[in-house]
Amino acid sequence: QKDAYLKPTRQACGSCHDDVNFATGENHADLPQISDNQCKWCHMPEGELEFDTSIIGAHTIPTFSKELPGTVFEILSARVDGPGKSPTVQFRIKDKAGNVILPSQMNSLSLVLAGPTADYNTAVSEDPRSRAQVAADGTATYTFTAKIPDNAKGSYAVGIQGYRNITLLPGTMKEQTVRDAGINKVVYFSVDGSPVQPRRTVVALDNCNQCHAFLSLHGGNRNTVEMCVLCHNPLATDQARRPADQMPPQSVDMRMMIHRIHTGKELETDYTVYGFGGSVNNFNDVGFPGFRQRCDGCHVNNSYRLPLPAGLIKEVQDPRGWLNPVGPASAACLSCHSGIEAASHALINTSRLGESCSVCHGPTSAYAVDKVHAQ
Repeated sequence: QKDAYLKPTRQACGSCHDDVNFATGENHADLPQISDNQCKWCHMPEGELEFDTSIIGAHTIPTFSKELPGTVFEILSARVDGPGKSPTVQFRIKDKAGNVILPSQMNSLSLVLAGPTADYNTAVSEDPRSRAQVAADGTATYTFTAKIPDNAKGSYAVGIQGYRNITLLPGTMKEQTVRDAGINKVVYFSVDGSPVQPRRTVVALDNCNQCHAFLSLHGGNRNTVEMCVLCHNPLATDQARRPADQMPPQSVDMRMMIHRIHTGKELETDYTVYGFGGSVNNFNDVGFPGFRQRCDGCHVNNSYRLPLPAGLIKEVQDPRGWLNPVGPASAACLSCHSGIEAASHALINTSRLGESCSVCHGPTSAYAVDKVHAQ
């Protein structure tokens, strides 16, 4: 049955291509089909070329085309002379064949600086295409205009993102321009001479791709969890994109955003995020195709368990939530348990000393996260 899609029929193909009239040939190259007997002669399982009339060829996803030269990022180093200084990054870009791609040849290229890795609270994006110094071997050196804060401690991170516009099938009726985006790379560096501390791992991209196949967002530019969390930090909201008459802003903190998106139609509150270009993205109709209480469907290393690691930002911004600011553990829980009763429960278990969630929901407690989420 897994190969059934390789056997073309009017019923199967017409279920997606619903603008085709097989009786008249409309939107089918004016070729009427009164039965399924002739389909296979044009629509064989696989032909010699991508984008041909074969079943596999016709369904080639442009961004996965073998004809794309590829964009391969490498960050060789990142360093800074101390707090209050501008970091310097060395990076290199090549195609899949190993040919150097100059920064100036990219249609979009950004280096994102964020920190501290204990829990990101700031992110700055800069375009290095015109200012990077490029050596003969393609190694580019770029010094940020932004500076590390004067009081910074610990480790910071730098990520790279970008794409080239590539024309596929030039000179044909199927000519199209495709973004050939690279896989994000993120490196970590110390700002004060202390040992480099990478950002903690909470979820695995492989788990995301069990459903999403190849998760990439913001025009294909962002495609690793390590890159996403640089900007989607506990203080992040959509304020810069949201119209003034739609304020207050919505949180886009990674934990709250992802939990709320996947909770979708089971949310008791609205979750609408304004994005690039003024796009309005409402997620209240999302249906999760599985058991949301299976935390390890996304999480790794028992990262969903309490207590959370030390050093996290204690006041997560949630301007449209019941509680604002909200503690880091409560932020995770209330993004799925979105009713006022759950918010009240979190509120009465939070004091000026912090959250007491792990007393009842710690790993050995009667109401441990594993136990209350058991199927």
